[in-house]
Amino acid sequence: MLGAFIAIGLLQFVTMLLQLVRTKALALALGPELVGIMAVIDRLTAVLSQTASLSIPFAALRFLPERWTESPTAFALLYRRMAWLLAGLSAVAMVLTLGVTVVRSEVWGAQLLPYRTAVMAASLTMPVLVLVPFLRNAVAGRLQENRSMFVALAHAAVAALAVAAVWWHGLVGYYTCYAVLGLVLVIVVGKTVGRVPGPRQAIAPPSGWFGLPRQVWRFSGALLVVAFFSPYAALLVHYGVLREHGAVTAGWMQAPVGIGLAVRTLLGTAHAVFLTPNVNRGGDPADRMAWANRYQETFCLLAVTVLPPLLLFPQLAVRLLYSSAFGPGATYVVLFVLVEIVTLLAGTYGALVVALDHLGFHVVQNVLAQLLVSGLAAWLIRPFGILGAGLALLSAPMLLYLGTTSFLRWRHRLQVTRRATNLGALLTVTLVVTGLFGARAAPFSPASIGLKLALYGVVIAVVLVMLTAEERSKLWNGVWALRGRLTPTRS
Repeated sequence: MLGAFIAIGLLQFVTMLLQLVRTKALALALGPELVGIMAVIDRLTAVLSQTASLSIPFAALRFLPERWTESPTAFALLYRRMAWLLAGLSAVAMVLTLGVTVVRSEVWGAQLLPYRTAVMAASLTMPVLVLVPFLRNAVAGRLQENRSMFVALAHAAVAALAVAAVWWHGLVGYYTCYAVLGLVLVIVVGKTVGRVPGPRQAIAPPSGWFGLPRQVWRFSGALLVVAFFSPYAALLVHYGVLREHGAVTAGWMQAPVGIGLAVRTLLGTAHAVFLTPNVNRGGDPADRMAWANRYQETFCLLAVTVLPPLLLFPQLAVRLLYSSAFGPGATYVVLFVLVEIVTLLAGTYGALVVALDHLGFHVVQNVLAQLLVSGLAAWLIRPFGILGAGLALLSAPMLLYLGTTSFLRWRHRLQVTRRATNLGALLTVTLVVTGLFGARAAPFSPASIGLKLALYGVVIAVVLVMLTAEERSKLWNGVWALRGRLTPTRS
């Protein structure tokens, strides 16, 4: 499992570098004010596109791995039905969004009225926003996590190339270029995913609306509420900061939000391309839980190793990824990184709840979590600004983790292992301590740098102590193998 994590992580690292190039270029070209406006527009299109997708991209992760294991032909048949349906739904959503923006753009909020043209251009990206996640999940459904990562890498390259259009026509140029390049990517990848090895088998097409089996519709229908409420709560948070504190503050907040998303991109993609397909392959619930626990333990070890340097130097991260104009956001990097990490910790066992077909509980719990976010945002954003927004967002994954693990214990007698719990606690405490120290200490004084490096050394020492003998052996073998490759041979 560690090898799979490393392979995925290397590909995701390259993907993240492209995303960082995009982020840096947008920050320099637009500045905090327009970056804040762009963040709100992106959340708006996320609400509309995820609702229009009917959760079918996530259904691909739930049903395609089993189809691939049974028969590649069955996989191809279900994949094509899903792809054509999503293409039609995204096109309808795009046209409706354009129409509403032209006729009654005030529906999207008074703060976005001056940017109506940018909203119209952003609506053109909806087919890409719907189909790219589906295609990545479909490739993962073939149990080919590395190829799925290449789809994500190509998408990141498209988004980075589209930034060049910002100097042509600002936000409108970016969204238009991204829509065109993204559509080309969708067509190229879409034609290859449905190809299967060997001769085609004769399989009766599934019965149901638009050729999708009833269980797919049941799954998608149950998650439709979640597909709406999750991005909508995020939109309320970002729009609340824009409304109460202005576009510049919204832009400052986008810096820690973007860093948190970069962390999730680097460490969390394995959840979609590795964890979810494997817990949906079937088997006994206890076996799936054991697999999820091993995954959680490996994830925590990797995260607690790679994240402290980022949190110890948040000012440097903001300057590198954005610019000095976004400096006030550095104080909140730890909070938004913690939001993403707790989301991933909860998501490990949330994937198991969905795999065991407890959709009702999954939906109710997620809706309650997003209602909690919305309520806390309305209460905290006005007096506390970015801090209030971050605390509101953090409440959702905390509720999901506690609710999911409690449900699995009550319903199936499935326990989170003590080691997974301890490593999760170590990760959380480490992030809080290093994050607060990094935010409060002087950024670049010699004494501060020395203390930060010493603190990171303590973290690494604790991690080494918590490794099992097998893990320690694999680690040293990997280090020596890497050293051998990097050492030049003598002729």
